[in-house]
Amino acid sequence: MDQRADYYEKVIRAIDDDEDEVVLVLSANMLRKVGIEIGDNVMIEARKNELVIRKG
Repeated sequence: MDQRADYYEKVIRAIDDDEDEVVLVLSANMLRKVGIEIGDNVMIEARKNELVIRKG
């Protein structure tokens, strides 16, 4: 999992904090690499030091 941590940090395109709203932008190509397509149902789980997004 340590090797994947570096990968995930690199593929996150942007974190923007505007108007007290935090937005995380993930490209469609990055999502496809992990088997998720735009429009798929996903589950998002907040953990102590990470955010986990799974295909639901």
